[in-house]
Amino acid sequence: MSQKRNFLVLGLMAKYWDPGRVKTRLAMSFCASEEGTPSLPAEVARKLNLGESTDAMKLAAMIHQRFVCHLLCELSDAGDQRQLVATPPERLRRFEATLAERSISNWEVIDQGGGDLGDRMKSWFAGQLFSVPRSRATAGKRLSETSEASEVADRSRGRSCVLIGADCPLLSQPDIENAWAQLQQNDVVIGPAFDGGYYLIGVRSGGADRDPLMSSPITETTLAGLFDGITWSTETVFEQTLAAANDRGLSVAVLEQRHDVDTAADLNRLVETIERQYPHGHPLFQNSIP
Repeated sequence: MSQKRNFLVLGLMAKYWDPGRVKTRLAMSFCASEEGTPSLPAEVARKLNLGESTDAMKLAAMIHQRFVCHLLCELSDAGDQRQLVATPPERLRRFEATLAERSISNWEVIDQGGGDLGDRMKSWFAGQLFSVPRSRATAGKRLSETSEASEVADRSRGRSCVLIGADCPLLSQPDIENAWAQLQQNDVVIGPAFDGGYYLIGVRSGGADRDPLMSSPITETTLAGLFDGITWSTETVFEQTLAAANDRGLSVAVLEQRHDVDTAADLNRLVETIERQYPHGHPLFQNSIP
């Protein structure tokens, strides 16, 4: 009998785009370059359809909104289940409204929870791998009793869970599928960023019906070890995480290194990459933000 494949789950972590509360490092980099000239050229703003605003915090928030909405559209059919892992909790309804207004389907909106970045990522993975599912709100609808019963049944299968942020907007469905493919043979998959962090992390678990030889050693304790004690927002986050996985005997697949967008220079690089790789246009250039 052929073995069931793992249940594939994708999470996208995002903060609501209130100016001054998101992408503040990007906003500060817009103020001026070392030469004293604006770091966000007008041509770049025009290509991204950012309007006429010169408020750095507003521009950064608009860019973050663009990245989040693009990824939600691009990845709306990836895997078996997709969750927008959002914060702050008082903005969850705003996220749901945005999805409905833009006709973006197939995503649940859930709260990130509290704590630092590691706590919130750990909480999401633990909820996926070890918790009994609860009824959750989706964009525009509720999980039906049938779909919830189906999810409970799927807990007998192994689960391959991948979590990304919104700072690497050119991630595509094939990229996510490649991460899930790596989890067929590895316990953990990580996509390192050039700044020393990572843009993607994934973990698999074994299910009750899996071949014991293919089961994962991931437990709640080993999972916690991937996130506890990491010095977040430093250039050694990836190295620390890789060492933590190795120390716990977890096999790790490392994906292609990519650039995050954290500064005006990163944004300029992104625009140049899009123009080079997508000469006939790209959705990030084609949609304006109301």
